[in-house]
Amino acid sequence: MGNYEPAHGINTTELWKRFEELESLPLKQFMEAFTRLAVRPDVVVQPPSAGAPPPWMAKRPAGVNAVLRDFEKYHLDHEQLSAPAKPVLYGVGGLSNPDPSGDIADRLSRVPRLLSTEFPTR
Repeated sequence: MGNYEPAHGINTTELWKRFEELESLPLKQFMEAFTRLAVRPDVVVQPPSAGAPPPWMAKRPAGVNAVLRDFEKYHLDHEQLSAPAKPVLYGVGGLSNPDPSGDIADRLSRVPRLLSTEFPTR
């Protein structure tokens, strides 16, 4: 999994708090802030396309918030992590925010047949 090095200098709990704070933001600010939290600080985020966003984009913050709330509520059975009979692939994007990596690495250390890979340009 490599060395864990916090990108934004925060732990996973603080990162989740920052995601929760996005909920009240208007669409444009929400997506900019969400994208910024999702990637490493040194990643250049492309600006949105010129003009008005497509109509479906208005639902994006609510969908992202629903997923974040479900992640927060979900109880992960850590014992099952050591039970898979087949190999488990964990892929991470090289441009992704590595802040949660320490917690993820700890959880994945229980997986006996873990294959991990980084996609450097994703």
